Amino acid sequence: MKLTRVVLALLLALPLAAVAKGERVEVKLAKGGRFTVDAYTFGPIELTGYLGELKDGGATTAVLISPRAPSAEDSRKFTEAVVRAGLKPMLKDSGGERELTVDAPGEGTP
Repeated sequence: MKLTRVVLALLLALPLAAVAKGERVEVKLAKGGRFTVDAYTFGPIELTGYLGELKDGGATTAVLISPRAPSAEDSRKFTEAVVRAGLKPMLKDSGGERELTVDAPGEGTP
């Protein structure tokens, strides 16, 4: 019971720390189709929830993937998670930044 309260308190504090940094959250690719924000690693579903909390705070408007180019599958998972959270998915690469889109079934993700 005590551990549950501690975990809940930490989860509630996480969005506040990220929002304080500004409007953009940098998301890095981790192993196994997971994503890292600051020191925390999430699967696509947890990432959606975390980003949704930031969106509810009103400060997050775009998310970046960094530093390596994502596979098509990672890009799709990321894009879908960010769109479900109500944010604009962006990809940061050597050429700058570009917006990612959710494609119709059967199409490739940029």
